[in-house]
Amino acid sequence: METVLKSEMAEKYRDFHPAFGRPGLVTFKCPAIPASFQLFTADSWGVGLGMASSQAEFDNLTAGLEYRSVWGRDRETGFLTEAPVKPTLTKNSPRVLDVIVAPDEPAYIGWHPVTRRFPRAVQAPERAPSRSYRKFAEALQFTRAPFKEGDRVLEFGGSPGGASLAMLENGLSVFSIDPGPMDPSVAAHSKFKQFPEQIAAFQREQFPEKIQWFVVDLGMSPAKALRSLQRYFPPYKRTLKGAFLTLKLNDVGWLKDITTWQRQLREFGLVEQQWGHLPACRQEVFVFGKTKLIGRY
Repeated sequence: METVLKSEMAEKYRDFHPAFGRPGLVTFKCPAIPASFQLFTADSWGVGLGMASSQAEFDNLTAGLEYRSVWGRDRETGFLTEAPVKPTLTKNSPRVLDVIVAPDEPAYIGWHPVTRRFPRAVQAPERAPSRSYRKFAEALQFTRAPFKEGDRVLEFGGSPGGASLAMLENGLSVFSIDPGPMDPSVAAHSKFKQFPEQIAAFQREQFPEKIQWFVVDLGMSPAKALRSLQRYFPPYKRTLKGAFLTLKLNDVGWLKDITTWQRQLREFGLVEQQWGHLPACRQEVFVFGKTKLIGRY
């Protein structure tokens, strides 16, 4: 994913030049960070200060700066972890201290504004059939989507059932269109039904009624995925609240296509969109879209 991130940076921010990097961490040198700074391919970012292998080095790096809280992360897994340094915290500071750690290496120190929220990595339980469990769980806690017990979800590309299981555990009813095999624990659930077909072959008379949410994770290009999804939106214009989509970034020219994808999703009815990257995502981008109906529930 670092390669895709660097290509986005090179295209959008040409005054930024690659500096120190490790798996899970990429840094750049720049004259200033624009107020409109935004990335589709990083789940978090901030202002880098440097490396610290001791409390004294940390104190030197952060001299004169105050922090409200500490955000410690394992660099390789993305999971929250205890920071190896002990800063003095100030209740009304506008900054959150970032401490990024990895085994046998100094911690990387930086900060981000308290007003910026980032997705947190979620550890999947052993029972989870796939990484998609993490993607949905992370999307749910990050977006704070207003799911209600018993909401009905139409899932596109569910096999082997990772996201399906996460949805079922959150009280949702799941209808999944995918010809692939499902984990037995998912397939046997009373609130789960699978349609073992390709989405292009799924007939209108088979569509389940009163769907509130779409969850999409298809192994195809974004352009093909959106073409396949187009016919599914009109039948649910009176019930659909929103959609979660994972779009693959396999084409090197993906960045120039994003405005087209955003426009298509608006035409489908997703009038508000949140784009970004989740810790569980690989070479893909996450989208949370809301319809005009979401405020009525």
